[in-house]
Amino acid sequence: MSVKGKTNSANSSLIVKSNYLVNARYSYTPLEMKIVYLMVRQIKPGDDVFTTYHLNIREFQRDCNLSGNSLHEYMVKVLKRLMSKVIEVRDENNNVELFPLITYSKHRSQEGTIALTFVPQMQPHLLDLKERFTSFYDANVLALNSQYSMRIYEMLKQYETIGKRKITVDNMRHMLMLENKYESYNLFKRKVIEKARKDLDKHCDIGFTYQEFKTGRKITSIEFYIHKRRVKEDTPKIDEQTGTLELELLDMGITQAQVNKYLYDEKKDEKLLRELIDETKRRYEIGKVKNPAAYLVHLIETDASVKPKFVKEEEQKKATKSKSEKPVSKVQDEKRQAQLIDKLLTAFKAVRKQYIKEQIAEFTEKDWEDFGNMITDSKYASLVSKVRKNGEVNRKLAETSVLMTIFLSNRTLPEQDHFMDWAHKEHGYQLEAIGDDFVFKQA
Repeated sequence: MSVKGKTNSANSSLIVKSNYLVNARYSYTPLEMKIVYLMVRQIKPGDDVFTTYHLNIREFQRDCNLSGNSLHEYMVKVLKRLMSKVIEVRDENNNVELFPLITYSKHRSQEGTIALTFVPQMQPHLLDLKERFTSFYDANVLALNSQYSMRIYEMLKQYETIGKRKITVDNMRHMLMLENKYESYNLFKRKVIEKARKDLDKHCDIGFTYQEFKTGRKITSIEFYIHKRRVKEDTPKIDEQTGTLELELLDMGITQAQVNKYLYDEKKDEKLLRELIDETKRRYEIGKVKNPAAYLVHLIETDASVKPKFVKEEEQKKATKSKSEKPVSKVQDEKRQAQLIDKLLTAFKAVRKQYIKEQIAEFTEKDWEDFGNMITDSKYASLVSKVRKNGEVNRKLAETSVLMTIFLSNRTLPEQDHFMDWAHKEHGYQLEAIGDDFVFKQA
């Protein structure tokens, strides 16, 4: 990946990397990939050996539109993680090389810089390339917020002059290290391929359409049809507020994968996320929350601060109620309360259903193995037949089963698992159970 020259934009450099590296197997976060691109800017044409490259924290903020006082410490964490990851490069003779991308970093806090060194084994893939290489301007990839969109962009740039590229689904999963994630093809298509198609259409100098090919009833390969696009000169980069929020979420202790999911895949409302961070901090400070990261994830997953329309209407009625109104009878009041509880129950079931759906979509083989182990318990004997087919767990049947609800209940926080806690936490209603029914607690 060497810098061959500049575009008309002062912030855009031409990146060149070997096709072996384009098609390598690795998984970096978007910020990790951007660090690599910004290092590569410093490689000069004709260089035949690596030197130590310097990343200026302020320039990094500018180039990736990030802000925040904790950026230096955050970069220490990012580089430690990046240096622990291994790239797998395979050539046409099936020879395999395994190595980390970066072997050394020194963080100079007083100067606000980081010194970085590429592993020597990367030289054939980055320096003085004469053949089998792919080139692109870095503004295209710096504009993207998904590592999969970045990788697909590079994969298609390699075949841009040909105009199409056919690849098996298995090979693509292998390259992106997605063998055990997004296991259903439909989810893989939505989270990876469709996401990349929309991202490239919005930000990059190429776009694509594609055709799916089946073997039997299973989609086993995809042919991408590549077309050029005209890109605005001021190609947008990461939004400044999004970059700041990413740091805040990581500081709360949630994982990079979860941050990517909420900010870039699901595009959660940023104002809402900040409100949830503040609420988590408040409850932690008063001793109501012991695990801030788990609590914050729970709030985000359930859209905790978003009130259903019927709750807002109920609150509005209370706020605008005139003192001159005649008090309702006890029977009318009980009827109104029963209707409200029914609506709360309906909303709670919808939350649970959505939670289960999202959790199953992220299931790995280990999750299914754990589910299989759980249902061997004799207390579930009467329910097991409903999720088994030919002696094996039928995943389609299992997804909507009572057993799956039980399995996932063990993973939820008590407030989500229990209707009364949920109603109180989410909407401020204090309920109590009388038999199988719920009523409002009397003041």
